[in-house]
Amino acid sequence: MKYLIILLILTISCDEPETFICPNGVEMDDCGVCGGNNIDLDECGVCSGTGPNHECPTGELVCNPSDCNIQNPDEWFIDLNFLFEDNFCKSYNPLYLNTCSNYGGEDEFTCNIQPESYGCYWIGTHNISTNTILYWHNSSNQDISIYTSNTDYYCSFTSESLVNNVDCSVYYDETTCVNESCEWIYNVAWDTYSETIPSNTSGYDFFFRQCDANNCGAFSYPTTEEFCTIIDGEEKCGKIRVTN
Repeated sequence: MKYLIILLILTISCDEPETFICPNGVEMDDCGVCGGNNIDLDECGVCSGTGPNHECPTGELVCNPSDCNIQNPDEWFIDLNFLFEDNFCKSYNPLYLNTCSNYGGEDEFTCNIQPESYGCYWIGTHNISTNTILYWHNSSNQDISIYTSNTDYYCSFTSESLVNNVDCSVYYDETTCVNESCEWIYNVAWDTYSETIPSNTSGYDFFFRQCDANNCGAFSYPTTEEFCTIIDGEEKCGKIRVTN
């Protein structure tokens, strides 16, 4: 009986570990140090972190991609070097690098919705504004040949819609678009686009800088477009998400 009681005590102590409390009323900081006053937090709020380590297109080092200061809002840069990564889910917090790398997608139930403490972020999708000039970068030591796919349809203006002062860009289905005297089309040039971006290239000028009769810029309307390349026999793809 005595041994049974001892065994029960040991079992309970293993299953329910005691919560550590700092002695003498001292407060524990965000890094788990009693009286530490968060001295181990770096500039990015990461315990024992290395500080800003994300490089913006301008060369500036920041904590998060969203912190980049794009000097010219009419231009955007995408460094294709990210296509060489084994996974696109990274972490600002070095403690969760391996955890975030397990998430293989950007959308629901994947990379971007993990607990904030994980610091997960997705490098495969690039958000830009409509009517933005895009430049490819390639900071790798290999040429990268890209091609496009999955072009989305969108509602474009016609001569009739212009006369009637109809804003075709607000319609997102074919039936409504056509009924409002607009045209339901897709970006033919982006659908057939391919380009080889040489290694160590900075600011490779993208196509569609000028307007034509049917299109003003490759991304003159909200859409999500995909571009891909083949690396070591594997297709790797990134996305461009365009918003107003």
